[in-house]
Amino acid sequence: MRRLSVGVLLIALSTLVLELMLTRVFDVTLTPNLSYFVVSLAIFSFGLAGVYATLRPVPVERDIRGVLAACSVGFAAAVLLLNPVINALPLDYQRIVRWPVSALASFGTLYLALLVPFFLAGYMLIAVFSKYAPLIQRLYFWDLAGAGLGTVLVIPFVSRIGPGGLIVCAAALGLLAAALFSESRTIGRACLLLALGVAAVPVIRGQDYIDFRYHIDKRGILKAVRAGKDELIRWDPISKIDVIDETFSPQAATPWHRAGDRKAIQYDGGNQTSYFYKFDGNLRSLRSAIERDRSRVNEHFWQIGVLASHYLKRDSGQSVLVIGSAGGQETKAALTYGARYVDAVAHHAYKVTDADVAALQHSQTPGFIGFPTRGSR
Repeated sequence: MRRLSVGVLLIALSTLVLELMLTRVFDVTLTPNLSYFVVSLAIFSFGLAGVYATLRPVPVERDIRGVLAACSVGFAAAVLLLNPVINALPLDYQRIVRWPVSALASFGTLYLALLVPFFLAGYMLIAVFSKYAPLIQRLYFWDLAGAGLGTVLVIPFVSRIGPGGLIVCAAALGLLAAALFSESRTIGRACLLLALGVAAVPVIRGQDYIDFRYHIDKRGILKAVRAGKDELIRWDPISKIDVIDETFSPQAATPWHRAGDRKAIQYDGGNQTSYFYKFDGNLRSLRSAIERDRSRVNEHFWQIGVLASHYLKRDSGQSVLVIGSAGGQETKAALTYGARYVDAVAHHAYKVTDADVAALQHSQTPGFIGFPTRGSR
């Protein structure tokens, strides 16, 4: 009975990890609005498993451990297939106008691929609860404990192995559950060894994430990634961060970016963007250059409006509160116009590691400032 209880915990844990990480994945690769369909799909899948178990009742009169082991293996296989399926499908909802059949078929396939693991997880829990109904209090405790652990464990591990790695680990947990459910020692050992092998892949890769490709070109990130301008990728519990090199020639200038080299900091696949500009730290020279030629604002700031409030309070020894320090443009503008004290509050907290610093120094042109110092907020 102990092995059965731990198996229930692992299924609940892996299901919550899968649900949470898919929500993060679709927030980044598609849009935040579409990401939450994962929650309704999971609920629907569990309900569908209940309907199936009602029409074809679980055989409670005989041992169901073989059924549970088979479903656990199926759950693991379905979870492992999600990454290649999501990456292969053309999941751009904007295509529905020109290619409605292809777009609807793609999202229909995605829905079915996501339905399978949640359906199997729901069916396993129904089977256990039906077979061992007198022990429902104990089993439900392990179910809730697994769900609770699933919501907590993603926080420390998402930065280390990313959502893709955690989804692979969810499949490994399914295999581990199969090892606990199985009546055969041979099958149990095989599932255990396979689980360890699957879990080792994201751990060995570390921050070389098992990632998902972008399907929508939010703020130009898809073109930048295809062009190889993505210099740094990091996941944290709040967002995904991409550092994109934007070195513009005069021929490639746009009304929003007329000149100057910068780094675009893309949050969640382009849902939000900040910019770091090349700067030598000479505030007096910067101010003189801008006052002589206003067109040079775009070499250091994304638009002239960033300077407005600081210009109006110039040289008054002002104290400045910046809510949303982003790439540091507001802070630089405040210091340019003589701020005595600047208190900047960032929306995103991110701990910079030595590996991050080394990667940026290796990939970028020296002189960019604004990347947060270690442990800054």
